[in-house]
Amino acid sequence: SSFIIHNSEAAHLWQLVRVYQDLGRHIPLPVRLPQSLLDKLAGLASPQALAAADIAAEQTTAVLQDAIDGRSPFPPWTNDGLPLDHSLPIIQAALAGGHHLALLYYTAGTDRLTRRVVEPYRLETRGDVPYLVGFCHRAQAERVFRVDRLREIVIERGNLGEGEG
Repeated sequence: SSFIIHNSEAAHLWQLVRVYQDLGRHIPLPVRLPQSLLDKLAGLASPQALAAADIAAEQTTAVLQDAIDGRSPFPPWTNDGLPLDHSLPIIQAALAGGHHLALLYYTAGTDRLTRRVVEPYRLETRGDVPYLVGFCHRAQAERVFRVDRLREIVIERGNLGEGEG
């Protein structure tokens, strides 16, 4: 018996495989799907269906990345964070001066306060919520911090690489 995949089905399967492969950048996957599967599905789909699937896969991956990075469309956090008119100028000064920031940050997912030393890269705004993007020395990776969840923020002018970061 033969199995027939129609044009639109191939595009949907291509989108599914593409998103699954992108997910592997964030978590260990139980099965690694070969690139040849993506290529075969692309060959079965029409260019129009594949273009639509590519856009949908990009959108899905972007939403997933936002969720992983802790970005959300929810209103500003109101639980004891510093006023934005206090923290934003400090972040902007650190960015302008090339300085690191010492933070006391509320992590909503674990309901804990953590101390971090961050090399700020940029400020981003999602909706009305500002985020600090930077290299977190504690995590040894780029992280995204909701500015309204900062409990303390200080510019560090000394040597980096020491302390808990």
